[in-house]
Amino acid sequence: MQRRPCAKCGKLGHKYRECWQKDDQNSGNQQKSNGSRGPSSLGGGRRGGRGGGQHGKSGPKSFMANIGGVLSVGGPDVVEWCLDSAATASICNDLSQFTEISASGDGLEKLCANGNTVSINQAGTVKFLIINELTGRQEKRLLPDVYYVPEAPVNLLSQDYMQTQLNYVVSISADQSLCYLTKEGMRLKFVKVDGLYRLWSSRQHKKKESVIFSAIVSSSKYVPLAVWHK
Repeated sequence: MQRRPCAKCGKLGHKYRECWQKDDQNSGNQQKSNGSRGPSSLGGGRRGGRGGGQHGKSGPKSFMANIGGVLSVGGPDVVEWCLDSAATASICNDLSQFTEISASGDGLEKLCANGNTVSINQAGTVKFLIINELTGRQEKRLLPDVYYVPEAPVNLLSQDYMQTQLNYVVSISADQSLCYLTKEGMRLKFVKVDGLYRLWSSRQHKKKESVIFSAIVSSSKYVPLAVWHK
């Protein structure tokens, strides 16, 4: 069985809490990736992404995500997210990770990068319990506009959405083993495993029934919450 690397340094053989690497050890080796967009070049986080109309009740009219041929390497106590530069929206296959969810309205089939199509009928807000590399502490963050796709083999975090809607800046370590999404007060670290940059959030063990009930009582409305940042 393949072991998950340390979420701090990316090496095998120890866990995050056992890591000896200082938080700022890799900060001097970072360099901006080609084509990454800083906050000054973004539209204030209000306009839709490439899918168009992302904050509308029915969600994007088109959707692209690479959800085929990718395997998760996370354990039972973590939720793994793969950073996808081609995805126009984030997707999650675990209903228990949503704090709220509602019908997306259109129910149209969405095109995936592997040529398959999936029908997306629900979208909502996902809670993350992740390490902020600037503070070294685990913090709670809410990510809105996430599609619920139970048949997806992995969870995908849209790089385009994080940059254009939430004003994160992408940077890569000199050896390309680490990728960072950074904005004021927050830095997320992704470790490259099997060619994909991955981030691990602590799993929240809560009952799915409460989320399902929320979807039923709020199916007529979808209010996006831009609260990934505080």
